[in-house]
Amino acid sequence: MPAAVQILPLSGLPLLKPGDDLPRLIVDSARKVGWGIREKDVLVVGQKAVSKAEGRLVNLGSVHPSKKALVLARKTGRKPEFVQIVLNDSKRVVRADKMALIVTTKHGWTCLNAGVDKSNVKGDQNYALLPTHPDASARRIRSRIRRLTGKDVGVIITDTHSRPFRLGQVEETIGIAGLKPHADYRGQRDLFGYQLKFKNVALADEVAGAAELVMGQGREAIPAAIVRGWSQTALTHGSVARGDVDDKSDVDVLIPSNVNTQILEAALENAGFTIFSREIAQATPSHSPKAHIQLDAEQTTSVTVPLTPFRSLELEFYTFGGRVTLPELKNRIRNPGCTKKLVLIEPTPEGHFETPVVGRENEVARLLGVSVAIVMERVRVLTRRDTVGRTGMYLRIPVRDGQSFEKVLQTRVDSDPALRRTLRTRS
Repeated sequence: MPAAVQILPLSGLPLLKPGDDLPRLIVDSARKVGWGIREKDVLVVGQKAVSKAEGRLVNLGSVHPSKKALVLARKTGRKPEFVQIVLNDSKRVVRADKMALIVTTKHGWTCLNAGVDKSNVKGDQNYALLPTHPDASARRIRSRIRRLTGKDVGVIITDTHSRPFRLGQVEETIGIAGLKPHADYRGQRDLFGYQLKFKNVALADEVAGAAELVMGQGREAIPAAIVRGWSQTALTHGSVARGDVDDKSDVDVLIPSNVNTQILEAALENAGFTIFSREIAQATPSHSPKAHIQLDAEQTTSVTVPLTPFRSLELEFYTFGGRVTLPELKNRIRNPGCTKKLVLIEPTPEGHFETPVVGRENEVARLLGVSVAIVMERVRVLTRRDTVGRTGMYLRIPVRDGQSFEKVLQTRVDSDPALRRTLRTRS
């Protein structure tokens, strides 16, 4: 699970109309407000924006109510034309009275009014319908974003739903592309060894609800948001990610969120890996302590997990050096990054280009999608390293067989005020 997530509103989009290029408008907005689109961002888009761009709008004046609509209109106190719109997108009426018109839509959802909505639709007689195929809509947006930016993103389309036996409404996912909607914990163990039997978390719905905090429901005019830092996959970073590999290249895998290390170690061993050594490392007192798991005696293959949430600059450290996800590796995709010699590697189909970083810090930051601050920091650290050599780590603690990372870390925290402060600020 992600340790730290940013939710970034995309303001400044125009009022949408049928035929608008919604993905391009999202990309333009992200650039104007300064967020940009980064690899593995998740774009959360309100259903209304998608429906408007796809022309899923209906004017009541064009609707001719059926006999069934007339009957239900009398029972519910609603306009017959409105009821007919609801019926057009429904396969079953669940409840129809003065309190609510609840149906099962052709998509298979049970909800109020088949998702037909008047809010934020211009014109007294105009209503918005749900997208015909929301997952297909999400896939189209994702594909278009990739063509426009070269970035692989996830897309979630949301709608506001009521909940049985609960007051109020929440945002839920109705369309998704590029990420898994659930985190299935069934079969895993909890802190005390109990096997989880039912826990299957609706991650996409949780992200939808979180994004609504910045998107709003009324006059905010923010139909989309970027969720940044929510990564569901491990990363490989360094020369393997950039493609400038040689026989001395290490294979460094990062799981960018603080997962249970005991579960991770069990998964590695079940997959046939042998764990040769383990240690806790912390670069400086302000950095997150990390669990390092070495998978060979030469220490050329490792898995790293943060034991407290990363700061944004710490995550950008890996992007600065180049990183790829497992799906990208399988598709032979390489990404640009910088070496410890401060050389920018830009992959090409035939190989790669090499250019210096120093003196081009702003340009390099834009190309990599990171802050100028992390580029400047790496230039400072690596330049000093060339002058005085490696300066070592603030903390390196071996973790012996039979010990857990978490327990060893807690023992150190009890005697280390600096580490205790770091953990307190990250909790």
